[in-house]
Amino acid sequence: MKKRTLFALTTVLFVWVAVAGAKEKKKVSYFYPESFVSAQSVDLSTGLYSNQQSTFNVLRDETVTIWLQLKYVPKASKPVKFIWYSPRGDKYHESKPIQLNKDKFLRKWVTVWQQIGLRNLDKLGYLGEWRVVAMVEGKAIAKEVKFTLVR
Repeated sequence: MKKRTLFALTTVLFVWVAVAGAKEKKKVSYFYPESFVSAQSVDLSTGLYSNQQSTFNVLRDETVTIWLQLKYVPKASKPVKFIWYSPRGDKYHESKPIQLNKDKFLRKWVTVWQQIGLRNLDKLGYLGEWRVVAMVEGKAIAKEVKFTLVR
């Protein structure tokens, strides 16, 4: 009888661990945002941003760059979109989907960015605090980036 009890307990424990492990896997994100910043530009030779800042002058600066670095991006992952919200709260721009990893292998790092030009934004009444959200399948994948346009 002791052997049956031990077998039953071992079986229950094994099943519980397997089910608990399966539930844990569902909670894990398929990639991890490492960095999400606003910057003046991106060095195209390295893919790194330069001059991270949160305030941009429409008379001096030409663009605002949003730079996102993701860690552990699996094969065939879903595309990311950037949604830019103006100081008025309206959706100013939504990027086309940007494919993160078309390969058959896990990528340790993936970096994507997008820029908007600042020309005439002050004349159109777009001075103030902006927000940019990175979305995958309709869900934010990182804390939003905020920056301010001034004259």
